[in-house]
Formats: sequence, C-alpha cells, structure tokens
Amino acid sequence: MSGFKSWPSYEVDRFIGIKLDINLYIDIFRCMDITKTLAALNNPLRRQILVWLKDRSNFPPPLAEHAELDGVCVAYIQAKAELSQSTISSYMGLLKNAGLVTSARHGQWTFYARDEAGIETAMKALTRELTKS
Repeated sequence: MSGFKSWPSYEVDRFIGIKLDINLYIDIFRCMDITKTLAALNNPLRRQILVWLKDRSNFPPPLAEHAELDGVCVAYIQAKAELSQSTISSYMGLLKNAGLVTSARHGQWTFYARDEAGIETAMKALTRELTKS
C-alpha cells in the first residue's frame, strides 16, 4: 500500500470503487467518541464518581506506600459508591473507554484519576455536535 496517500482521488475511486471522503470518517469517529461519552455519562453514579474524583479529600487518605500516587484506589471508589467490585470495575472501564478517566496499576491496586484534557475534549466535541448546522 506504499504511496496510497499520493494517489489522485480518481485512482483511489477506481481502485476501491467508492469515493473516499475524509470528512465523513472524521465525523464518524467524532460521533463514536460522543456516543462513548454519552454512554459513560448516562448513569448518575458514574457522573458522581467523576465529581468525587475532582477532589481527593472525598476519599480516605491513601496508604503510606501510595501517598505519592495520583488518583484514587478502586477499592475506595467502591466503598464510597457502596456497589460491588465488579460493578465499579465496569463503571470505571466505561469512563476510561470514553477518555474521562485514566488508570494506573500499582501492584494489586488500580488507581483512577480524572482525565481533565479528555473531559474538556469530550465536552468540546459534544458542544460542536449540538451546535453545528
């Protein structure tokens, strides 16, 4: 596929049989990201978890060996939410897949933190989607 990008569009059309429109692909990927964001935020507790993660003091202090780590141990999130570990893991996976949180594994513990840049990007994409004409 070497040189594919340098082909004139008519050759690509003839080779593939359809016209490629990069803007269409960008819109599809943007829609997919917005869909992931909306799915992740379509639960009041997942939204609440994002609010809790904004301020580390919403959780118990970290263990001494974790004091320098960013984020909150999933066990603390689970305890605060009063839900099963599997449910919280699922919730955090959705938030991570949507780009709203980051995770870091330290030994047997997983720590989650808000991804402020991801949240900002998601909100801008949603605003763009809702205000386009």
